[in-house]
Amino acid sequence: MEDDWGLLNREAGHLIRIAAQTVAYSIKNAHPPSLDITSFPKELQEKRATFVTLNKNGNLRGCIGTVQAYQALIADVVENAFKAAMKDPRFSPIELEEASELKISISLLSPVEKMFFSDAADFINQLRPKVDGLVISDQGKRSLFLPQVWDKIPEKLEFVRQLKQKAGLPSNYWGDTLQAWRFTAISVKSSTETQINNKA
Repeated sequence: MEDDWGLLNREAGHLIRIAAQTVAYSIKNAHPPSLDITSFPKELQEKRATFVTLNKNGNLRGCIGTVQAYQALIADVVENAFKAAMKDPRFSPIELEEASELKISISLLSPVEKMFFSDAADFINQLRPKVDGLVISDQGKRSLFLPQVWDKIPEKLEFVRQLKQKAGLPSNYWGDTLQAWRFTAISVKSSTETQINNKA
């Protein structure tokens, strides 16, 4: 985790800038820009899982990410920035006029850890508010909350209820086949609305 903080501290501006450029390019071209991964620092070439979150006026405008690392960190950020802007099924694609109003957040995820529990109470008891990101899966349905969601939903039971609803399950659902994984994440975000170059 300390190494990840060091990485983000060194590369935060770089990553935010690349994500902003990706959003601008994607709006105009409907696909992400091509990327020469070898032109980036070695630590950005390592396989990592990331999420890119777009907010506008304090409201979520797009959020897409990867749970399992399978490609270079920088490639993952570019792909997820494109998808958050253009492919989040909850929102319409970002329009050029609103692009300059966006704030960008990039989360770097730890490897996921499978949870083992005997019942619903045991599951709830194991959760660590403001630390755990959570993935649940059952009946072919799956959903994820990043750790930062605890800021809006600080109570454990309500956190899980809303995660179940996001998956399309009843909020009070419990089944013996429910599976869960947790992970941690650290994030960097643009300090102001990202100035997206309309000439990109």
